Amino acid sequence: MKKSLRVSPIKKYRVPKYPSYRGRDPLHSQSGPLTKIGYYSAALLGAVGLFSFTSEGEKREPENPIRFSELGLPHTYAMFGTGLPARLEREAAMEIIEKVFKENGIALTPNFPIDDGKTAFHASGFNAEKGIGYVWLDNQSADISCFNAWWGPADEVLLKEDLKALKDFEEGEPEWEELRKFREKLFKNKNYYRLLAIKSSSWNNKELEQEIEKYIIDHKPSSDPEYGQEILDKYDREMLDIKEVKQVTEEPDYSIAAFSQYANYSTYSGWGNRHSKSKAEALEHLEELVEDYIDWARSEGRL
Repeated sequence: MKKSLRVSPIKKYRVPKYPSYRGRDPLHSQSGPLTKIGYYSAALLGAVGLFSFTSEGEKREPENPIRFSELGLPHTYAMFGTGLPARLEREAAMEIIEKVFKENGIALTPNFPIDDGKTAFHASGFNAEKGIGYVWLDNQSADISCFNAWWGPADEVLLKEDLKALKDFEEGEPEWEELRKFREKLFKNKNYYRLLAIKSSSWNNKELEQEIEKYIIDHKPSSDPEYGQEILDKYDREMLDIKEVKQVTEEPDYSIAAFSQYANYSTYSGWGNRHSKSKAEALEHLEELVEDYIDWARSEGRL
């Protein structure tokens, strides 16, 4: 007959001893100088540690410091800026980036067109002879796919037929998520709404904003599939979409470093917040990253 399990309290138990910061450092616990055997043992352990992350005979090379996952894309704009960190401005960041390239003997042509059949955009600076350059990612170089936009234009700018369809749908008192999906479907694949979305996301690209505004004034908004196509074609050729940004960071045939206004290294203490670093520290961090990228490109034989 099986005995039933019984639970009884433990009256005595040993308390384990954990290392304490008050205890002696075990690395310095040797009471005297190392013996010959001890010395060679330590040297052997050091050698093992040195080569433990590389294959036999392989020299460890630096890794590409630019990571797509660290660029902060797609970026979400906050409705209110109070308490948010400031971000490096285009002019200050590009000045630092180009200084480092120049110090490394790399002359850059500004606003250089790149088209390799997979991606088409304008690099912020590029050296065609050496095949290396950079792009500064902000809303003057990254297209609307790099941003989490609001869910559509205001009712007052909708096409008449779309406004009627929206009002008819709202009469059924749909749930918020149903309404959001309906609006997305309504605006999808219409050049007019894409122009509006680009204009709203290009708030510091005055030239593009004014070009779109003038076109809409001169051409009555419509659902014509060719509406504003010339502007959109130019926009697609000059700007990087989010897939192209990823391709650029992994491109084997040329070296374009993608530095981003939305990455953590671009943030610093600004009005209304107490961020962990100053603007000078953010610029210093960016400068080190540019140096690391050029060192990596050199180690890869790209320079």
